[in-house]
Amino acid sequence: MKENVLKKITRFNNEVNTIPMRDWSTEEMNFFFSVLTRMRDEGTSSIVMDKYELAELARYTIEHNKRYHDTIESLTKKLQDMTYFKKTSNSFVMMPL
Repeated sequence: MKENVLKKITRFNNEVNTIPMRDWSTEEMNFFFSVLTRMRDEGTSSIVMDKYELAELARYTIEHNKRYHDTIESLTKKLQDMTYFKKTSNSFVMMPL
């Protein structure tokens, strides 16, 4: 991947700061924000990434496949517990991530 892509600053809406990540590892956060960045860049298109592309975006070195697998599995479990919630003056939307 080109170095200039890795240096790109990613900005998100302040609502991202409300996601409870207190018990997330640094690696889990890096993977999460790498996927968000890729999704933001692709718009509504479906995205597919292999583990090497994901690792590169997260600046993660796959030296031991088990550690990588354990990190992704842990992140997936944490994401399954998350819910999107948006409330306006006359409506609200709630759905699992």
